[in-house]
Amino acid sequence: LLDQTNYDLYRRRQPYKYHGGYATQSPFRIRPPSKGRWHLVVDLGGGAGTVHAMLSTSGSLIP
Repeated sequence: LLDQTNYDLYRRRQPYKYHGGYATQSPFRIRPPSKGRWHLVVDLGGGAGTVHAMLSTSGSLIP
């Protein structure tokens, strides 16, 4: 998970900080470290492969 600042850095291929880690099994569960807007990034780190990703949320969404 990336906040907006780190997502912008990620897109510019600059050093960034993230919350989460390398998923080796499914499902992979993660909770945001704080309230706010978050970007979920699925990145193979340059490796070959196919990604099938799905996101579900629980709780209330605040506009």
